[in-house]
Amino acid sequence: MPVRRKADRRRTAFLFDDWGEFLGTGIDMFSDLHHSGVTVDHEPPSRELTEKAWQAVGRQVVDTHGPDCWGAREFGLP
Repeated sequence: MPVRRKADRRRTAFLFDDWGEFLGTGIDMFSDLHHSGVTVDHEPPSRELTEKAWQAVGRQVVDTHGPDCWGAREFGLP
């Protein structure tokens, strides 16, 4: 039986390609975060991790999705 991945091994690099959709809409519709190893079992990321991602790529998300995107409503403009 394979060993289940541990939560502390999650990838914490914040790339727009992985986080853009989630921070723009609040939904990981295409499972980008799961496929990139950020989340386990398609669970939503923690608020702390999401806020760190927002601080890292929030400007790109606002440029793409506009100032009324989910991340801006949750965490304020970057």
